[in-house]
Amino acid sequence: MIATLTLNPSIDYVMKCPDVRFGETNRSEEERIYPGGKGINLSVMLRRLGIDSRCIAVKAGDTGELLEKLLRLQGLTPVMIPLRGNVFTRINVKLRGEAVTELNAKGPSMTSAAITSVCRELDRLQRGDILAAAGRFPEGEAAQALFSQLPRLKERGVKLAVDCSGPTLGRLLETGPFLAKPNREELEELAGGSLTDWESLSKAVCRFWRYGNPEKYGAEHILLSMGKEGAALFWDAENVWSLEAPQGNAVNTVGAGDSMLAGCLAAFLNGGSPREILRMAVACGSGTAFSEWIAEKPLPMENLLPERKEWREKQIAGNTGV
Repeated sequence: MIATLTLNPSIDYVMKCPDVRFGETNRSEEERIYPGGKGINLSVMLRRLGIDSRCIAVKAGDTGELLEKLLRLQGLTPVMIPLRGNVFTRINVKLRGEAVTELNAKGPSMTSAAITSVCRELDRLQRGDILAAAGRFPEGEAAQALFSQLPRLKERGVKLAVDCSGPTLGRLLETGPFLAKPNREELEELAGGSLTDWESLSKAVCRFWRYGNPEKYGAEHILLSMGKEGAALFWDAENVWSLEAPQGNAVNTVGAGDSMLAGCLAAFLNGGSPREILRMAVACGSGTAFSEWIAEKPLPMENLLPERKEWREKQIAGNTGV
């Protein structure tokens, strides 16, 4: 079973605005509303792939009730943890014109009561389950309560997949997760510099990957998303694969990375090889990028380019950059 965790979900209000002029009144041609949040996107894509997940998210106020309704319309049965007080689930505005302009709200802070409820839900996970922790984590004492829960989950045989950024990603990598899915920008932030080619990217990955840097307990597997350039899967010393993104008209980048992670986890659960896992990940991510929202189905496999196998064990050992 896969559980997804979204601690800062949103209502995404998408407006089609071909010509946005700042400082003036703008009128949209079309509006749509979607449930938002990385873990939520992941659960939606998994549902499209025929895999049920335990979607754990917080809700606040009337917009939180709307969020839960939207999730149920997607066929999910979410576990919604309420935030009490004069707060509401955030609303993010996406202006779609020649490019997409995003206005993302900060969202409410987690309360100690909500954190306790989250930890109680995580305690339900059993050996062999996967917890996909995606998006923003709380700060301060609330964060510490969650981070202290993770080693106990690992001891019980729960696999952790992380899709976060900044200090949260760095801290979660130190727990030795089953899988990490950084994008290029997040990897550059961790590495502290620009990564412009395959050599620099692979060296940076090796700093946070168990097979590339065995002295430091990093992620067991790393899926690196690189936007329109495709993705690379660092599975083990014998399996490092890369795959270019297929050509097409990118309509929507919101949720593409989450869809990629969903495809990766789905292929893993179905017993796929590392090569098959990467192909499903790219098919799902590209499918969403070419759709108005989360893709109804992955891009057909025949639309994907041939994948490349990059390294062998000896080459990896010489490219850790440590």
